[in-house]
Amino acid sequence: MAKLAMKTMLKGALILTIASFISKILSAIYRVPFQNMVGNQGFYVYQQAYPIYGIAMTLALTGFPQFISKYLAEVTDPLEQARRLQKIYPFIFYSSVFFSLILVLFSPVIARVMGDSQLIGIIQITALTFVFVPVLSLYRGTYQSHLLMLPSAYSQVGEQIVRVGIILFAAYCYKWLNLTTYQTAQWAMSGALLGAVLAFVLLKKAQYRWQLATLFPPLLLPYFSQPKSWLEKMKRESHLLKRLITEGGILTMYTGYLILFQLIDAFVIVNALKWHGYSLDFAQNLKGIYDRGQPLVQLGLVIAGALSASFLPNLTRFVVLNKTMAYQRMLKIFLRLVTCFSLAATFGLLALLPWMNQALFKDNAGNQALSIFVLSIALMSMIQAYQSVDQSKNRYLPAFKAGMVGLVFKLILTIGFTRYFSIEGASVGTIVALIIVLVILIGNQALQLNVFWLENGYWWKMCLCIGSMYSVVFSYRICVENYLLPINSRFALLLLSILGVVLGVVVFISLALRLRLFTVREWLLLPGGKYLLKLFSKRGEKACD
Repeated sequence: MAKLAMKTMLKGALILTIASFISKILSAIYRVPFQNMVGNQGFYVYQQAYPIYGIAMTLALTGFPQFISKYLAEVTDPLEQARRLQKIYPFIFYSSVFFSLILVLFSPVIARVMGDSQLIGIIQITALTFVFVPVLSLYRGTYQSHLLMLPSAYSQVGEQIVRVGIILFAAYCYKWLNLTTYQTAQWAMSGALLGAVLAFVLLKKAQYRWQLATLFPPLLLPYFSQPKSWLEKMKRESHLLKRLITEGGILTMYTGYLILFQLIDAFVIVNALKWHGYSLDFAQNLKGIYDRGQPLVQLGLVIAGALSASFLPNLTRFVVLNKTMAYQRMLKIFLRLVTCFSLAATFGLLALLPWMNQALFKDNAGNQALSIFVLSIALMSMIQAYQSVDQSKNRYLPAFKAGMVGLVFKLILTIGFTRYFSIEGASVGTIVALIIVLVILIGNQALQLNVFWLENGYWWKMCLCIGSMYSVVFSYRICVENYLLPINSRFALLLLSILGVVLGVVVFISLALRLRLFTVREWLLLPGGKYLLKLFSKRGEKACD
């Protein structure tokens, strides 16, 4: 029975990770055609409200569901589980409704603080996404406590498909119906609401299939008709609020850490650019250019997500089985792979960035700012990896402190650097804040874990592989630009970029195998690692020695 439960848990974790992986790809890709159709200013308007949506959905996907799942898993009796849901649900319900009302009522103030009073409408629409947080969290958390991950996975992917479809439809209507950029952004954000409705329908329907309908408390009526009695009950259970904030809040912080950075950017960058001396229109255009970095970083972080999908089930198994030595070995392998491949993705993108920028976004404006910003791929990948280490040990406070320090530095640095150095300064503020967070997280870990840098010559082998890859791909781009006719076609630039990616992958993997950067076991733990070894069979045999 124990082995069956472990197998079910690991399979469920993989299903949720794959669903998250698909959702992240959808969330990154749609921004490119959206920006192409509505321009930098339209992209800026949408991105100003996106962090509010991102926080709401992070709570509904990760923070609250994982807390509910853990809270219910502490007991096995169905009646006690139902009582626990009745205790915790009002906290989530009232807090979500409160945030939604505050955002709606204070949307004029928020828009003014952001430096653009025309943002009121999209802020109000986005605020309504918090209304769906309680019910989505309730169902997902309950299913996950019973190791039923498919309902959560289906609802997550379905929600993203509907949202992305409506966003692209809104962008198409921008010119077709002669909408303003603000109206277009409002239409686009309504996709989040319709996506949440679909997610709720899918989750609601699943309760009958899995015979869990008796567990769920009433969703709406009692909390509106009898608020005083429920608030009195909540006072007697105030310790639950503390657990919800500490455990659910920290999970939300790191899952959506870059979203919190985007929220700071939404309040700071346009204002700082105006202080710099730019007009509002020009500042909005620059903010839209700066926001191009978001999809690039999200695509880069897909690598870290894929590695987590491969490693976290094994890490969980070793923790449950109390296999300390195996757990430590697996952690070092995990950190080695995340560090190396996230740095490779970062420097590969840096080498091709001018082409990628023009191919995806019509021009190469903001190359310098974006070149700095994409460094956050490596930094954020390593931050998430170290945070996962703390999470696997049920350590929450050190990661929370590091995250809060990073947010404070992000705010201060972005205000100062953007005011004097424009969007390049905003990028620097992001990178310096992430470096500070990473240094704190590394310092919180035992020395025996951090020495993975020094074992088996890892650091110099990695630097040689990544440095060689960057030099070859950069030289390839310079040669094409200098010795071929000027390339103005975006499609041609995209094809050349893809060829550059293939060239970089071949150079990196060939050198990594020749230098034995990773062991055969480490290659096999990679998603698709077995096929990479077969593809590079001759060098793969040398690596097996």
